[in-house]
Amino acid sequence: MGLSQRNKGARFERSVVNTFKDAFADRDGVARAGMAQGFGGQAFPDVFVPGHPSLWVECKVGGPARYPVKALAQATGDLGRRDRAKFVPVAVTKIDRYAPKATLGLPDLFLLAGVPDACPRDCSATVTLDFDAFVAFVGSRI
Repeated sequence: MGLSQRNKGARFERSVVNTFKDAFADRDGVARAGMAQGFGGQAFPDVFVPGHPSLWVECKVGGPARYPVKALAQATGDLGRRDRAKFVPVAVTKIDRYAPKATLGLPDLFLLAGVPDACPRDCSATVTLDFDAFVAFVGSRI
């Protein structure tokens, strides 16, 4: 991956962090992992949003953004053995010249909505929402 792609990804991650910070102005801790990723063999999210549950966000922009389910699988895999009741994996993707989207598992959407028993945890269905609508939804829930 070239320098321009890394810079593009970093700019997108910063814009995602700033969107969450604007929505959660009263909450500290919204952060971008940045260069901490990959050191020591431990996985970190691209963006972390604290809450109950916390959001574990994987960001993709440009070509890789065409595969949001793959990005969601990466976020889920990076969670590893962490307590899934405390973290919700989310993929935020943006294809050039289009609005960003948020993709998450259907059980996680119901968990954020406050009805965790509405969908079995082993359900593999995913939901893709407009990113701004997702942030507004999450802002009223966590």
